[in-house]
Amino acid sequence: MGLVLDTSIIVDAQRGKFHLDLILTKFAYTDIFVSSITVSELFLGIHFSREEFKQKRLFYIEGILNELVVIDFDYELAKTHANICAKLRKEGNLIGPNDLIIAASCIHYQHSLLTFNIKEFSRIPDLFLESIN
Repeated sequence: MGLVLDTSIIVDAQRGKFHLDLILTKFAYTDIFVSSITVSELFLGIHFSREEFKQKRLFYIEGILNELVVIDFDYELAKTHANICAKLRKEGNLIGPNDLIIAASCIHYQHSLLTFNIKEFSRIPDLFLESIN
């Protein structure tokens, strides 16, 4: 079982709200992952950054991503995603599409999710959530 970092964690660390290295010492004996959709969200954020911050953000994001294992959205994960999506939709409890991919990544590989978006992700059964507190 590993730990997946949500986009919210990496973005807030990049903004200087806390030191990611210090937070991750709490999970020192755990493999750390990131979903491929988080990679996309992070690079999208760079595209929409003010010009004077783009290079600094790119350097930070690439440095973090080089240390993490990226979970790709493959065939088996897509089936897990579809099952969770169908269940939530039937219950009228659907969450955002990117968050659903992140959650499916965690459930499929039996990883916990470190996020600030507890309200959204707590609607997903069988998803283990972690906080930095």
